[in-house]
Amino acid sequence: MRPEAFVINLDRRPDRMTRMREQLDRLGVPFKRLSAVDAQTVPSEELDGQFEANGLFGRVPKGDQCCTLSHVRFYRELLTTPARYGLVIEDDVAFRAEAPRLLADLSWIPQGVRLIKVEMITPRVLVGKPERVADGFSIAPLRSKHSGTGAYI
Repeated sequence: MRPEAFVINLDRRPDRMTRMREQLDRLGVPFKRLSAVDAQTVPSEELDGQFEANGLFGRVPKGDQCCTLSHVRFYRELLTTPARYGLVIEDDVAFRAEAPRLLADLSWIPQGVRLIKVEMITPRVLVGKPERVADGFSIAPLRSKHSGTGAYI
């Protein structure tokens, strides 16, 4: 079973969408484009009331709010499909050539797992014991915080 794939892309960045389309077409991954919420154009009033004024780390910056709302668009769109899994991809992700092999059949996803980051984590993070799920791929439970939403199922 293949996930329903979505690319989040700013309307003002057609260059990124072109690069993503070429990459995903080459890999044989069908997808739908989702227009990102753009911090440069969305009126601040549209964001009012959607986030706590002062959270644990203070006010969430407008760009981060817009990024979060773009991902909310993904969840809402995914819920309109019959898909069991969704793959969300930001428009600056680069996939390994082997990615289609991993994405073509998601039977490797362990029971009860609700979110899998499918991006290489650059900063050091704490993870649990890795489990091999496919040739060249493994997953491990995340045991520390990690920001970023480049690609996840």
